[in-house]
Amino acid sequence: MRVTGLKANKRSKTMLTAFTGLDKRAKPAAGGFLDMKNMSGKHSPRIAVRDRRGIMNLGEHKIYGLSSLDLCLNDTIHQNALIAVRGERIRAFYYKDDGVLDFKDVAGPAMFETLDTEKVGVVSGGYVYFFPDKFYVNLMDLTDRDKLEAVAQLGTGAIYSPGGDGYFEVVLEPCDLDGKPTENETPYRRLMRKRYKLVNGGKGDFVTDVAYTTGFSDMDTVTISGFSDVELNGDYSIQKVDPLHQYIVITASKAVVQAGGKTVTVSRLVPDMDYVVAAGNRLWGCRYGVDATGKPINEIYASALGDPKNWRKFLGVSTDSWQASVGSCGVFTGAICYDGKPIFFKEDAIIKIYGDYPAEFTMTEHALRGIESGSAKSAVVVNDVLYYKSANGVVKYDGGIPVNIDAALGNTKWKNAVAGGVDDRYFISMEDMSGRRSLLTYDTVKRQWYKEDDISVKDFCRCGRELYMLCDGEEGNQVYTVGGSYNGLNEDNAGALEPPVSWYCETGELEYETPDHVYVSMLQIRLDIPFGSRVQVDVEYDSDGIWRRQQVIEGRKKSAVEIPLRPHRCDHFRLRISGTGDAVICSVTKQTEDCSAKRWKL
Repeated sequence: MRVTGLKANKRSKTMLTAFTGLDKRAKPAAGGFLDMKNMSGKHSPRIAVRDRRGIMNLGEHKIYGLSSLDLCLNDTIHQNALIAVRGERIRAFYYKDDGVLDFKDVAGPAMFETLDTEKVGVVSGGYVYFFPDKFYVNLMDLTDRDKLEAVAQLGTGAIYSPGGDGYFEVVLEPCDLDGKPTENETPYRRLMRKRYKLVNGGKGDFVTDVAYTTGFSDMDTVTISGFSDVELNGDYSIQKVDPLHQYIVITASKAVVQAGGKTVTVSRLVPDMDYVVAAGNRLWGCRYGVDATGKPINEIYASALGDPKNWRKFLGVSTDSWQASVGSCGVFTGAICYDGKPIFFKEDAIIKIYGDYPAEFTMTEHALRGIESGSAKSAVVVNDVLYYKSANGVVKYDGGIPVNIDAALGNTKWKNAVAGGVDDRYFISMEDMSGRRSLLTYDTVKRQWYKEDDISVKDFCRCGRELYMLCDGEEGNQVYTVGGSYNGLNEDNAGALEPPVSWYCETGELEYETPDHVYVSMLQIRLDIPFGSRVQVDVEYDSDGIWRRQQVIEGRKKSAVEIPLRPHRCDHFRLRISGTGDAVICSVTKQTEDCSAKRWKL
């Protein structure tokens, strides 16, 4: 029997220079990391620590919502002002010419129906419309702000009040189109409230016509109820509002005097809606539930063209309001304007509205994956593509069939997603089944995921090239900026840049299932580590759960650093690269050796 000698070790090197971000699948792709924190693809194909966030000092008070719009102050337009609903008022934050952040209160508590609830600001033109309070502000003219709804109750008969007793009548009398009374028959009537002296509980001498129309405008559609002659109750288009606010002119066929017993109510109401968006110079909304009378509702609404105060204007013209019933069952889960069209979502349906005016509007329903319940704020358009969280994962939608993009996130189940977008990145904050939230970033161009941290984001708002995040803090809400902007309200009350970021990234199992006794004899990790940063490398062998420290490197003036490692022989191992401060992982070079013997010859 003859035994030959052993072969000389065969060595080979492979270099990994392209990293693919987060990949939590059982076998991550080459360049993918099984777990990470505070990493980004800003230097792709390298992987780098994310930018430090700016911490905005917006003063005290809890913040209930963010919006962005241009603001006109003192004949100067400030672009991309940040509109925050804070406490009992709406405050606009903007940068002055010297770069200092300043603010202006644009509305106070009298405009809100509810003070301690979340507000949704819908931007259209120069206006911001706030729901569910149904209130608007014109940021190009701050004097133009009011409630969208108007209600006037015209009491009749003897009325005793601290402001003065009186006897009141509601009169619907003939007039011309301008509101002047006439004895000739016309199709117009003016609705007035007349006050008389109260004499022995009855009608005395005439005193005045009472003003009541301050909340109404010409061509509003109003609902009038309470007439004893029930044929007069219904919807009317206001032809003219008296400049002194003492009457309105409507088209009606009867003249009446209602002296007592019932109150006449004139109202211009906005429907209660689950979600509201702006598209085509209209506001659009949806509602699933029951109305005040207990009648089931499953409808989509559109306001009159350029007039979000009117939702019941049906005159047969192109500027009319519009509404339609929806066939698919279930609650609405979100809405967005995409490609200029309003789109409404249920968990298993996407509902699109086509057309440019009411007679042309067409509603189409598609049995496709819609937005998951609780994730309405996940719908964001980035690079002309819509992204959102469905019940089956994060998807992209370009008008066809939604396509999942979250295979790299593994089998983790997520819910209650909130998202924002800036440049090519889609930021999404989601909650796992244990209730822990994570902020992840999807690079829509490179199709790569990165995990940032466990910050709890309530809302995103994009202002120009900056993305603001409204987050839960230890002492109320905190606003952060993704790009690092942090100007304070003045030099003595500035914001801040967050401290150097702590980060890590962990590989999957390396050299698992490697045949022929090939083992890794050397690893070389090349990094850019600026001065003041710190990097540590750890190794875990054979999934024993123990991370063994291998190297600790402090940043140097010469930024490029190579860290050599000699792993123990094992079945498989994992790497964990972590640190504090900026760093870029440039490459990982792996040297392997083959120590197999020659064949035995008998």
